[in-house]
Amino acid sequence: MALARTIPDLGSGPGHSLRASPDAKEVWVQTAHVDTNVVLDATDLATLATLRTGKGPLNNAWTVDRKYSVVTKAGDRLASVFDARTCSEVARLAVGQGASNIGSTRDGKTGFMSVTAPTR
Repeated sequence: MALARTIPDLGSGPGHSLRASPDAKEVWVQTAHVDTNVVLDATDLATLATLRTGKGPLNNAWTVDRKYSVVTKAGDRLASVFDARTCSEVARLAVGQGASNIGSTRDGKTGFMSVTAPTR
């Protein structure tokens, strides 16, 4: 695999994770150290939106219909649900401390999220 492109400096340091949208039009980058999710245009990597997420965003996944994207966060007990078209937060899910990876079945009827409690 060859390096296709380098993501530009988002003004917030390196991203923790990134995922391309199901329609391949956007790339969502979680910048955990500044508590944002940056939405980039997949064609030219221009910043389309910077979303405030809460503490330590780590990953995101879209609903099957691509209407929503859920962002997991390691630093608090909530996952943020964003309207994928408007980039506005529409809900918060109480999931427990340390949510990280997220995914769903192909039909979208069942979602999975890994959650780890902090060590004591």
